[in-house]
Amino acid sequence: MFSIKCLIRLCLFSLLFFHHFASAIVNIESKRADPGAQEEGFEGFVNVDISGDNGNTKESDLALSVQLNWAGKNDSDLLMLNYAYGETANVKDTDQSFLHYRHVWLARETVSYEAFTQLETNEFTRLKLRSLLGGGIRLKLDLPNQQHSVYLGVGLFRSREDLDPLISGGAVIEDYATRLNSYLVYRYHLNEHVRLLNMLYYQPDVSEFGDYRLLEQLAIKVALNKSLSLTVSVDVAHDSRPPENVETTDTSYRTGFEYRF
Repeated sequence: MFSIKCLIRLCLFSLLFFHHFASAIVNIESKRADPGAQEEGFEGFVNVDISGDNGNTKESDLALSVQLNWAGKNDSDLLMLNYAYGETANVKDTDQSFLHYRHVWLARETVSYEAFTQLETNEFTRLKLRSLLGGGIRLKLDLPNQQHSVYLGVGLFRSREDLDPLISGGAVIEDYATRLNSYLVYRYHLNEHVRLLNMLYYQPDVSEFGDYRLLEQLAIKVALNKSLSLTVSVDVAHDSRPPENVETTDTSYRTGFEYRF
């Protein structure tokens, strides 16, 4: 039967495919809701990171992240939007955006299936637009200690990347690929206020495994009260075959506040 929930999902997929909003892998694990793991209903998060210097050094950075979760008894939905902008000496050096939607079905207590789609842009890696659609299986490993949890994900996605030309006025370069999407997640609840999350992605092209992308992400979240948390994260992203004139490895550090509603 067609329902309001189905209509919401249809609208989200339409938004992702037809709205030109948004090449990096983005961590969705820190606020992800597994089916059956939390109370049913909607939950939202807003992260804001602002930093700057003025005087001999002029630098300003802004990062905004908004996420909506819907959790049901046997399925869940996630919608995430990220935007980052930065300037140094009044010259723009960061401008990237990301939009992601994911649906997860719970097959058994430790086995889930997931489908996802996303859009990305990054002016400083020549990424005009990256769009993809994929799916896979997610396994929760059985551990005796409730403070620790480990997840393993394996799947595939098909992507299209539109790259800005190296020469002004040149044609946009289109690149298509089918990639393996594999990841390993480790969560550790130190106590009721402090949580550590480590995640490793590996995404090779299935037609050429020498063309791969790696992302290592480490985050620490400290709950200040029921709604507000302090978050600190480090991301290291590596692309074995990036576009010409783009570095193979990027490292980013971020400290900010997260508001839960």
